[in-house]
Amino acid sequence: MTTYNVSTSGELQTAITACTYGDTILLLAAGVFENTGLVLPNKGAGSDYITLTTQGTIPSFLNSYPNDYVNGTYTRVTTAMAAVMPKVLTTADQPVIAFANDAHHWKVLGLELSNNTPDQTIQQLVGTNLRNHHLWIENCWVHPQEENGTDNNIIERSVNQAIIANGDSITIIKNAITGFTGYSYGFTFRLEASCILSSYLADSLIE
Repeated sequence: MTTYNVSTSGELQTAITACTYGDTILLLAAGVFENTGLVLPNKGAGSDYITLTTQGTIPSFLNSYPNDYVNGTYTRVTTAMAAVMPKVLTTADQPVIAFANDAHHWKVLGLELSNNTPDQTIQQLVGTNLRNHHLWIENCWVHPQEENGTDNNIIERSVNQAIIANGDSITIIKNAITGFTGYSYGFTFRLEASCILSSYLADSLIE
């Protein structure tokens, strides 16, 4: 089992290419990792998770999500609250993380997943493909670029959906998913307002 410590987007891609089951990729806390869409591939046969997570400590407030509405109050994640999280951003009309066909046993923990795509609305931030299974997303902040936790009544949005999840044994828990209501840039269509969209799931946990 190998641990990769990465501090740049190039190092992150190299680690994704080189890693195998049971390995861990640690992203620099508060680091910014821009890409045109990371693809987590099928690594062949294996049953131990490959983990992408932070070198630092995952903010404890994320453990209260998604049920963070208590007695009429709601803790909205702000950029300041998430300052220590690694920020993985897509700069293209592609998901920031996509799982390739047949990809399995990937775990994504404690990352900020967003976009840097000025003046366009992309489809989703995280996406699955054919025959995916044993994928895990936990303690992440998933949001469009304009959602900083302090601005209200944002009408134009840069991402349509947070996560499109299809497959077997998919786990999506304790994530703060915010900012997916409104209209696309230019008001060409109203967002579907679906944080997590699925057409097929089996033996999965989504909360």
